[in-house]
Amino acid sequence: MTTTTDPTLTAARHRYPQAEWITGAGRYAVLARCGVLTVTLHTEQAAATDSRAFIDQLGCGGGCSRRHEVIDLEAP
Repeated sequence: MTTTTDPTLTAARHRYPQAEWITGAGRYAVLARCGVLTVTLHTEQAAATDSRAFIDQLGCGGGCSRRHEVIDLEAP
């Protein structure tokens, strides 16, 4: 059995090796830099923006300092 890795997941792992975890697939990354870095990938910018709004409103966990952003991994 052959498994393939999404190229955006590979790019995110390369760009953010310090991330505690990286999940999802897609070019739009929601970064949460509250204590540790976590990355959630999305294929659509709107989905990433909605995800960021959700964690901005409710927090991303204990010790959340609201340091969240959306990054386009394919932008120069």
